[in-house]
Amino acid sequence: MTYQSKKLGNQGEKLALQHLPKKYKVLATNLRTKFGEIDILAQDGNVLVIVEVKTKSNDFFGHAIEMITATKRRKLILLAHELQMKHKTDSVRIDIVTIDNAESEPVIKHHKGMIECVF
Repeated sequence: MTYQSKKLGNQGEKLALQHLPKKYKVLATNLRTKFGEIDILAQDGNVLVIVEVKTKSNDFFGHAIEMITATKRRKLILLAHELQMKHKTDSVRIDIVTIDNAESEPVIKHHKGMIECVF
């Protein structure tokens, strides 16, 4: 990952934190686990929420939501299962926050429960 990509990702995560619903309690950011990194781990009531943040500086090669590949989905589901086992809960959800055109007028969208995880 280049310095520019890392910087853009960090900016996106900061924007995402500002736009999460007030009822979300942020538990951790950039949480490293056995199966990968969780951008934002939050709690929404009794539900643990993995928030994946995808940021694009422009739309030359598509939009941020298109960066969620099948491989990324599988990895997020593995992370959710890991959290479910660690925290002994049945309530884990995966939300996606997309940020397009982050360098000018960012368009921020919160896709709640975008990836279904059934255990």
